[in-house]
Formats: sequence, C-alpha cells, structure tokens
Amino acid sequence: MLYGPNSMLTYDGAQFMGAAQINEKLASLPKLTHKITTADIQPTLNGVLCFVNGQLMIDESGNPLMFSQVFHVVPSENGGYYCLNDIFRPVSYTHLRAHETVLDLVCRLLLEKKKKKKK
Repeated sequence: MLYGPNSMLTYDGAQFMGAAQINEKLASLPKLTHKITTADIQPTLNGVLCFVNGQLMIDESGNPLMFSQVFHVVPSENGGYYCLNDIFRPVSYTHLRAHETVLDLVCRLLLEKKKKKKK
C-alpha cells in the first residue's frame, strides 16, 4: 500500500485526499518516465521526509519537464510504511525562463552557442 486512507497528494496545485482519490488521479495521467537528478532525505519524528528534483518525460515526447516532489513516508499500522503527504509540481521551461536572471541568461546563451559549435 503506497497511500493510506488519510494520505494527501497535491499534484500541480490540485489536492486529492485518501488512497482512492490519489490512485484515481495517478491512473488518469499519461505514461510518465522520471529521471531523478537530486534527492535529499531527512528523518522526522515519525518517518522520513524526501525532497526530489528531476526530469519528467511524458509519453516519450523527447521534451522533458523539470519536476520537484516532496513526500513524507510514515509507519503503517501493519508494520510497513506508506506515503502520508505527497506534493508533486512539474515546472515548465516557460516558467523557468520567466524567473531567469541576467546571469542565467548569459549562461544559457553561452551553453547554446557551445552546442551549436559541436554540430
């Protein structure tokens, strides 16, 4: 059991409560492939808190989205573990560009120039 009756998922701002609603939401998504780039884990008083960043490929489109996810895993009554809280947020390239600083812009342009020279 990944989620329990009191679990909550926030997926891109929309909230889903309980295993049934969460599983229904996850089943409605297209085929997704995750590539984790960073993961930070901390113990809590009653479980483990995880923060993950990575790339999300939708239907093998070739254009990955960045994503961030935070989830809290806690002990279940039967001796196992389940996800109590799960927050998942895909981040679009447009969103990233909206927050780009001058330094980010210079770095991005230099990387693009370097890629063009390799071709």
